Amino acid sequence: YLVIIGDIKILIKASKFLKIDLKFHESLKNKKGFVSVVHVKTSVEKKLLLGKNNPESGDASFQYIVRAVDLALSKDIVAIVTAPISKFAMQSAGHLFNGHTDLLGKLTGVKEPFMFLTSKELSAIHVTDHLSLQNVPKKITKRRIKETIITINDHLKQIGIKNPKIAVAGLNPHA
Repeated sequence: YLVIIGDIKILIKASKFLKIDLKFHESLKNKKGFVSVVHVKTSVEKKLLLGKNNPESGDASFQYIVRAVDLALSKDIVAIVTAPISKFAMQSAGHLFNGHTDLLGKLTGVKEPFMFLTSKELSAIHVTDHLSLQNVPKKITKRRIKETIITINDHLKQIGIKNPKIAVAGLNPHA
C-alpha cells in the first residue's frame, strides 16, 4: 500500500483545490478508505504559493525526502517514489544538491550514486547526471563506465533477470 510523506495540512489543501475527495489518516498503517500519511511539519503552509518557487517549498521537499530515507533505512518502508522537486527552490533554501540522486547519495552514505530509471520494457542507468553537456566528457571514465555496468548488472539480477542484456550508448553517435 501507499504512504505519503508530507505535510498533511498541505495535502488536505491540495485535495480541496483539486476537488478530489480524499480522507487522510496519520499513520504508516493502511486503513481502508483513507490515505496513509507520515506527517512532516514544515513552514511551507504559511507561504504556499501554488506554481511558485520559494525557499519554504524547497525546504519542505528536502524534509520530506529526508524523512522518507530515514523510514527506508529503518525498514519501516520498502521503497521511495518521489514527486518532481524544484532544484531551484531546494537550493534557495540552502540545500545545495543537484537533485534527488545527489541528495539520496548523501543521505545513504553513497559517494557516487547512480540514477536508475525503469519500466516494463526498458531500464536505463546514467553514467553521469545533472551536468552541463560540456562537462560530461570529463566525467566519463573507464572506471565509472565499468562501475555503472557492474551496478546495473547486479541490480537486474537481484530483481530476477538472470542474464541481463546491457547496451552502452556513447557520446559519439558512431560509438
